[in-house]
Amino acid sequence: MSRPTVYAATLAGVYAATGALYIAVSTHLAAAASADVGALTQVEVIKGCVFVGVTAALLFAGGRASLLRIAAHQRELATAHEALLCAERKANTGLLAATVAHDLNNVLTILNVGVEELRVSAGLAASPVLDDLDVAIAQASRLAKRMTTARRPEDETPGHVELVALAQKTLDVVRMHRSVRARSVTLVGEAPVVAEVHPSLFEQVITNLVINAAEATGERGCVEVHVRASLDGARIEVHDDGPGFTDEQQATAFEPFYTTKASGTGLGLFSVRICAQRHGGEVTLARSHLGGACVRLDLRQAGAIPPDEPPSA
Repeated sequence: MSRPTVYAATLAGVYAATGALYIAVSTHLAAAASADVGALTQVEVIKGCVFVGVTAALLFAGGRASLLRIAAHQRELATAHEALLCAERKANTGLLAATVAHDLNNVLTILNVGVEELRVSAGLAASPVLDDLDVAIAQASRLAKRMTTARRPEDETPGHVELVALAQKTLDVVRMHRSVRARSVTLVGEAPVVAEVHPSLFEQVITNLVINAAEATGERGCVEVHVRASLDGARIEVHDDGPGFTDEQQATAFEPFYTTKASGTGLGLFSVRICAQRHGGEVTLARSHLGGACVRLDLRQAGAIPPDEPPSA
């Protein structure tokens, strides 16, 4: 016999025994206390009403407690199910990333060879465009390597990096992106701003945030990247003059697979949050002085050079 059946049978038995005892004892006392049949009838009516009222209250309390427990259990099951789905999505994303990275490496190798052959055949040894392509290919190679080692983050070691120079180098490449090319992208920051970071992660963050900001602006939109030291690390802000985030969007903007774009993957801001966590920091959203959104990334590392003045809010 199952445990629920045993519990139900026990509860029914206790109720039947209690009810029978109550009827027997109360009937005997009512008969002894009643002088005639009319008085006995009145006592029995009162006794029956009291019995119904008490049992109804007990049934209400017991039923409510049981339903609350069932509802809490259902919420726990729903939470566990959502966590399982999230874990499966992450595992599938990691597997897909490793597979795509493997194929991407093959494509990058061919592209790199093609660039070198173009330099030789066209005599473009000092071509700025080909130099930018070399930088872009190198960045893509590092990203592909990170995708293949996504399950082994300990393989990546952070180092002390001058963030203004690295941000400038990244912007020189990302300005070639079709979503960024027509926008005004400005770097605001004075070197040195040194912090202990993963360079590839930092490049990826700047790239994602600038592309997101550019796509949120108009055809001739404006994007500003601010890099400066803070008291306990470094602060990076990406401003745009787009529509910004609503309160509802701010609450879910950093969740995986959340996107407001028809062709978006919903992983850009999620990867920024992961980067902040890897550096012991946090990422927040605010209103930009340009009128749009400001994505603020705080990297809290002891290796940063302190600023000359406290950071603004």
